Amino acid sequence: MTRAAVIVPHYRQPAYLAACLESLLAQTRPADEIVVVDSSPDETTTIMPRYAGRVRHLVRPADGVAAARNAGLAATTCDLVSFLDADNMATPDRLARQVHALAERPDAVLCHGMLVPIDCKGHDYRMLPAFPSEQVPFGRQLGWLIERNRIATDTVCVRRDAVAAVGGFCESPGVREDYDLWLRLASVGPFAYLDSPLALYRRHESNLSNDETYMFQWEAGALKRIDWETTARALSAAFPSEADRAVVEAEVHLRRGDVDLAEIQFVALSRRKPPVPAACFHRANLAIDRGLLIDAEGLLRRAMKQDPGDAALWNNLGTLLVRSGRREQAADAFARAVALRPHYEDARQNFAQVHRSADGPWKITRRRLRQELLPLAAVAN
Repeated sequence: MTRAAVIVPHYRQPAYLAACLESLLAQTRPADEIVVVDSSPDETTTIMPRYAGRVRHLVRPADGVAAARNAGLAATTCDLVSFLDADNMATPDRLARQVHALAERPDAVLCHGMLVPIDCKGHDYRMLPAFPSEQVPFGRQLGWLIERNRIATDTVCVRRDAVAAVGGFCESPGVREDYDLWLRLASVGPFAYLDSPLALYRRHESNLSNDETYMFQWEAGALKRIDWETTARALSAAFPSEADRAVVEAEVHLRRGDVDLAEIQFVALSRRKPPVPAACFHRANLAIDRGLLIDAEGLLRRAMKQDPGDAALWNNLGTLLVRSGRREQAADAFARAVALRPHYEDARQNFAQVHRSADGPWKITRRRLRQELLPLAAVAN
């Protein structure tokens, strides 16, 4: 009989740990093992004793989440392993759905699904959108993942032997350990996808994902572990259209930190007739970074002539307008972005700040927006 474990790395999140564990103990298909890998045990002295006999408690040094997850993997003998960070929660039927899905797909090495954001108190999540992790088709799997990380770690259930076969999570500094593992597993076997919420992602000030610079650097570390020849081959399989692939290749160069190579490609694409809006978008961001705000505004307006429905273009234009003292025009641009994408967080934050007459910081969107987030009601069943 298939056995399933859940690994919960904990570091400095005691306020949320009990809710995380309660969500796992309330599963409709109980976990055979729940392992908390605790790197701040001084904060859990009143929490973990309540779960004695129901949850394994491993204490280890605070040497990173990759090492913590690897320690959890080494501590369990279960066939399937799910991951859930200590500040998040599982939906009630998560394990039941994933164990069944992987039984139906013996070729699949991993199962993932949708992530639902909640506030720091865990309230009103049904009013917020679900994050589609997206289906990743095998054969195009590696290229799709190189283009964008489409896997939400807190929704993942993986075959333990597959993770062991590729060496577990990378513990090297400067590498986004979860993304790196999905990239390596993408060549081992297909991923199964469940079009339903599997985890609740708690948004709070200490989320690592709030640090955009940090996340970009870590993703670059993961992408650079794949040589460019393999990368180009994978992108060619995933994006057969030359026009799409040209943009994606330039974006991947940018995400790998190869700014000069990316810019050469973006310049060529932006000079096509008509110009490629995505190339103008990225060139504008590079111009903003260099303080060339007039050039950046011109590039954004050129892109908007081709794609006036792109909310990111309106948001980034608003940041330029407000920095040049044109607050009313900036407010209109932010309002347009929010109208186009009601759950677009950068634009919502900027819109609120400009109406409070705040002085920033202004959120510039660095990546093309993915497909509009779906209302939870549309995917709950």
